[in-house]
Amino acid sequence: MLHQRAKIEQAICTDAWDWGAQISYLYSLCRKYPKHKEPDQVEAKVWRIGRLYRNVNVRRDKSIGIPEDDFDYSKVVTAFLSHPEIDGMIDDLRLYGIDDRGTLHESLLLHNYMIEIILKKTGTEERALVSKYLHFHLPRIFFIYDSRTDFVVKKLLFLFKNNEAPSSIDESYNQFAENCMALRALINAKTGMLLDPREIDKVLLSRMKHLET
Repeated sequence: MLHQRAKIEQAICTDAWDWGAQISYLYSLCRKYPKHKEPDQVEAKVWRIGRLYRNVNVRRDKSIGIPEDDFDYSKVVTAFLSHPEIDGMIDDLRLYGIDDRGTLHESLLLHNYMIEIILKKTGTEERALVSKYLHFHLPRIFFIYDSRTDFVVKKLLFLFKNNEAPSSIDESYNQFAENCMALRALINAKTGMLLDPREIDKVLLSRMKHLET
């Protein structure tokens, strides 16, 4: 699949879960309200992003151990509102390009920081939620994580051993992002196509559906 341009194009032109309108709305919502100062704006973003992925059965990390239905998104809203410095961190990342190697390190630091501030409020590591939330604010930088696409990208690259990450970075997301960048580079080398994180997500979802059938 990875060396066949037609199949890659088909994957990125197909919405595996028919999310098109909702996805477009979330991008628009985060462009319109990029900051974390107004409670109603932050609540709208957190609730809609979290609930969308729940409703299409993108499961949270199995290690968390509590049902998605029991998760209190209001605590995430409170966490974000109490840390306005995340706006500056997001704005700093807007200066980077899709292929800038400095992007990865800075994005991992922000991802881990947001995991930690949510952890203090909820007691759970919201790795997947944070990756999705940040993706809609910085769609050219953040890859969309969940445990199933993590498995798929490892399978595509024949990688099942994680590298150790510094304590300031979430190890699981670090490995996932590194793998997505490696996959993007491989596709680029084989087809000449340079995919953004949403397109990489579509490729992984397409492959996942194929493996499940």
